[in-house]
Amino acid sequence: MVVVANFTRSTTVVFDRPLSFPVWHVTIFGLLAVCVGFLTVSGNLIVILSFVLERSIRQPSNYFIASLAISDLLIGSVSMPFIGQLDKILLSLETFSRGVKF
Repeated sequence: MVVVANFTRSTTVVFDRPLSFPVWHVTIFGLLAVCVGFLTVSGNLIVILSFVLERSIRQPSNYFIASLAISDLLIGSVSMPFIGQLDKILLSLETFSRGVKF
């Protein structure tokens, strides 16, 4: 049982189970996230480089695919590294869904 106290309003939140995941869950999830991020970035770099270097595929219909690859590359390189904080996000959502007991 974990007790979290808020000293500003003298409220106490009581959880029935610990607020952390097992180490092996975090390790497997972290390795999976790294692999997915690496594959996302490298695959989109290949698409962008092939579009830039090969003139024969610069058709109007392929500009859409290049645009998707650029946006997916930005997602993979900017927001995917924050997936390591997902356990903290899930715990905070769990805290909000349970409410505060007075």
